[in-house]
Amino acid sequence: MEYLFLFLLFLCFLFTYLLTKNFWQKKYEKEKQKLDEYKKNLQEENKKREEKLIEEIKKELETEKTKFLKIYEEKLKELTQKKQELEELISFYHKKEKEYSSQLNRIQKKENELLTTEKVYKIKIEHLDKLINEYQNRLLKISNLSIKEIKEELKKTFEKEVWDEHFEELKKIKEKVHEEVKVIAQKIILEACQKIGLPSAKEHTACWIEIPNEEFKGKLIGRKGRNVLLIENLTGTEIIIDDTPKKIFIFSFHPKRRMLAKLLINEIMNNEEITTEIIEKTFQKILMEFDEKTFQIGLSACNELGIENFPKELIKVIGEMNFYVTYGQNLLAHSKEVALIGKNLALNLGFSPINVLRAGLLHDIGKILPNQENLPHQLIGANFVKRFGENEIVIQAIANHHQSSDFSYPESYLISMANYLSHLYGAGKTIKFDEIFKRLTKIEELCEETHSVKKAYAFQLGREIRILLNTDKINEKEGSLLIRTLQQRIRNELPFLGEIKINLIYGL
Repeated sequence: MEYLFLFLLFLCFLFTYLLTKNFWQKKYEKEKQKLDEYKKNLQEENKKREEKLIEEIKKELETEKTKFLKIYEEKLKELTQKKQELEELISFYHKKEKEYSSQLNRIQKKENELLTTEKVYKIKIEHLDKLINEYQNRLLKISNLSIKEIKEELKKTFEKEVWDEHFEELKKIKEKVHEEVKVIAQKIILEACQKIGLPSAKEHTACWIEIPNEEFKGKLIGRKGRNVLLIENLTGTEIIIDDTPKKIFIFSFHPKRRMLAKLLINEIMNNEEITTEIIEKTFQKILMEFDEKTFQIGLSACNELGIENFPKELIKVIGEMNFYVTYGQNLLAHSKEVALIGKNLALNLGFSPINVLRAGLLHDIGKILPNQENLPHQLIGANFVKRFGENEIVIQAIANHHQSSDFSYPESYLISMANYLSHLYGAGKTIKFDEIFKRLTKIEELCEETHSVKKAYAFQLGREIRILLNTDKINEKEGSLLIRTLQQRIRNELPFLGEIKINLIYGL
């Protein structure tokens, strides 16, 4: 019985085991099937995501490719255009060079002719001196006049006789030389102005900054406008934030202040948060870096003009000129313009351009230096560059660049002329009405002091004068002598760079 019971127990255990095994095996197969289906679904989803991501990347790459190709084509087009312009400029320069060589040959021929004429006149003058001595001895014998009185009388007599005798010949030579010199001077001046590669030197009072998005405008304004007010107070500018998309405008008459404001806004543009503390710290950082930026601007100007050996302190002052304005022009741009015009004038006239370039860049440096002695800016600048060991030619050119005559060196005249042309070529020089009125009145008074002039009228800043004579007995020779005398007198009394045209109106 005991074995039977054990056997039955074993059969029960075996039956139970078989049932349980079959149940768990079916459940395992079901779970495995579910897991396989889940893996399959997951693989399909991953595959779809990968395909979608690949398509998006392809689209972005195509867009970037199109964009870069467009930029490349634009740059290639610009380079081609610049190359064509450079070739045209080279051909134009060669053409002008040939013209100038032919003009130079003609001038040399004319110079030889004038030297020959001068020799002839010297012989005639020597003959006249002998006659004067003989005439003087005769007068001393028959007259009680002093030698000084006799000399004055003879001078007047022979001057009139020589002028009457050679008037027509001198008139033709003068007209011919005047026309040739006028044409050559016009070509030299036009060539000097055309060769400079600077844009107009006018300096505006506003600039704008491009921002990444419209949200930045709100961050820049800050709570109750605190941020933008702080920036305006620190930089001394006016910040305009309006509906213009992705742009902020900065207004100030001073270029340095506009630059500081622009650098400050660009520096804080990428910050997630903008506060007054961040603005103040950033501004102090920009001020510390600004000296180096100023030096780099000055160094760039020197390199652009090919000038070397300037001390570091002088280069820094040159960079500061970029933040000043003179007669509506940026001071540094005007100085570079004067240097380039002076260089081209020097090359066309056969002078070395080295000192002209240095003096042109430095000629207005006195305008930004402290003036404790109340001196003109040209003398302040000359004294300043003298401290750095500049040569005498450059110093004199800076000191005399507002003169029109009595120059110690030809480079001084070139800088004076280049400065004058720059003001005409650029923003123009403002002249007050009171100064014009005084100038014209002075010219008329100088002309009316002559006994044969009844009334004088000055036009075009004194460059044209109409004179009403109080007699109609003056002939052409006497009239020409009167015009020459008046022109010389006006030039001695007033500074003039150009021609003075005088028209005589005989008694009506």
